[in-house]
Amino acid sequence: MDEINATIFGFFEELGGISELSEFFSYLDGFDDSIKQFFSIIGLIVCFVGLLQCFLGYKLFRFWCSVVGLLVGLILGFALATSGILSASPAEDVIGILLVILLGITGSFIAYRAYLVGVFLYAFAVGFFAIFFVVALFTDSILLCAVVGTIAGVGTGIVAVLFRKIVIIISTSISGGMAACTGLMLVFQTTEIGYGYILPPVLMLAGFFVQNATTKNVTWKGDKPITIVMPPAYSSGSAPTSTVNTASAAPAVAPAESPPVEPVEKPPENPPENPPEAT
Repeated sequence: MDEINATIFGFFEELGGISELSEFFSYLDGFDDSIKQFFSIIGLIVCFVGLLQCFLGYKLFRFWCSVVGLLVGLILGFALATSGILSASPAEDVIGILLVILLGITGSFIAYRAYLVGVFLYAFAVGFFAIFFVVALFTDSILLCAVVGTIAGVGTGIVAVLFRKIVIIISTSISGGMAACTGLMLVFQTTEIGYGYILPPVLMLAGFFVQNATTKNVTWKGDKPITIVMPPAYSSGSAPTSTVNTASAAPAVAPAESPPVEPVEKPPENPPENPPEAT
């Protein structure tokens, strides 16, 4: 039982980077309080962003995709600007800065509009790094970890595109809960078990249930289900009969003209009693 607990705690330590944080906090002990306060402020920001991710991950997912696209575009533009293609003249430095800004805005726009690409990349990154670190617990081969992580990342990316809503909720709950706990550990500069092992699962489950409850009627343009309109059911089992107004349905036909009738002389109603004698 002790070995199982040690394995579970070791997994959480690797997943949350608790051992690295412990070394970092011991390193901070040699600095003054101003440096520690600076990292505490950084921890508050990380905790706030993690809570947003944990409880509002699905609603803000397009925003996160645009942020990731912005960062990718900025990095790409900075790499092009500093690759030696542009010289060090002031005019071309301005062109390099404009290139960085333009690629950053373009990446943000593409990631926001084509959010399915962002869904795939986000799920790919989550699946890749999760499996990478899990495999790294059992082997020292970086190549094997990378191959297995890539296969897992492609699989999670495809599943995320097909079932994007539930996958986004689960992934943002997990990543947001871990980020919030990391921020709290930075704020208090401690890796106690209450922050490292108990609080992350609680936040993950709370984020999942809150997002699932608050996004039942929230759908994006590409996520609207296909509705099939069915004819109404009739209690008698027969279709209703409709009445047709024949006067308006068909044009009126004029009756055929009848031939003229000649007048007929009628005999007198009261003939004389004594007819005249013939001579």
